[in-house]
Amino acid sequence: YPGNAFSTTIINNVTNADPMYNNPANMDYTLKAGSPGKNAGTDGLDIGYIPGGIIPTQTIIQVAGGGVDNISAALANAPAGSIIELTTSGGEYIESLTDSIKVNITLRAAAGLTQKPVIYSGSGEAAFLVKHGSFIVQGVEFNGIAHGTPFGLDFIDVNADLNVPSPFVLKIDNCEFDNCQLKSIFISGNTETPLDSVFVTNTVFRDNNKEDMYFQQTRNSSNIFPGGYKYGLVQNCLGVGVKNNGDGFFSYIEPGNRDSSGHPSPTLIVNHCTVDSAYDGLSTYTTAGAVIKNCIVTNLKDTTKYAFGVESSRYTGALAT
Repeated sequence: YPGNAFSTTIINNVTNADPMYNNPANMDYTLKAGSPGKNAGTDGLDIGYIPGGIIPTQTIIQVAGGGVDNISAALANAPAGSIIELTTSGGEYIESLTDSIKVNITLRAAAGLTQKPVIYSGSGEAAFLVKHGSFIVQGVEFNGIAHGTPFGLDFIDVNADLNVPSPFVLKIDNCEFDNCQLKSIFISGNTETPLDSVFVTNTVFRDNNKEDMYFQQTRNSSNIFPGGYKYGLVQNCLGVGVKNNGDGFFSYIEPGNRDSSGHPSPTLIVNHCTVDSAYDGLSTYTTAGAVIKNCIVTNLKDTTKYAFGVESSRYTGALAT
């Protein structure tokens, strides 16, 4: 049908020209050199079907040897979608100031390392501040004590600008968070764009001062719902020895408005986690429909606290499910 009678947007297709398939008789519909669709997609790929899947072009920036502010230097020149790859086994990467994530970035350890690269941050705010792009972190250690000296505050904070493009994701996998002076992973209630998803998987938290994970309720400045994230999964994680007797939670996870049932809650699953020697265990606060399953909580330092908790006194109907 001509035009856009059905409001379909038609962009950058090959219709009235020979696409120049390689060998269609043998089901090879890849494009020959010289095809009008070769590298002509809006994403820089060939137009049409791509065997093996659509894998976006990514820049890999390798950072070797540890050192001071080398991650921030790599981030300064990293285009959207880049991978910052730490290549030194057990390398000490020291960041003196907060590194802001303003485009989609993956920070990961190189394959085959025998020890995780270690990140120390001397920032008075957070090692990494997620502002305007997804942040994926894989296979690294964060440590808040550098050779016996307390160092920095939070490890990863999300406090996003307005209108961050979707999908907007925080993904932490196979990492370690040790000796954090405040909160290891923090989603601020002042964030102005909710994460589509937050995943924390296969990760160990050890001897941190305050919450291993604090997903805060929405504050008035942003007033977004269901809160700082829409879907959350915390799976196969270990938390040992949270120190603070007031905010000593493994997880403190609030919905957009923790005091009212008048707003939707995010979807939250906590699965296969072990918590030992914290002050408080797993709290989903008043997140309606949250699921905690296959988890262990032992040896709470304050026996008046709860292993698995909701704040049922916050409003009528705020009950555990």
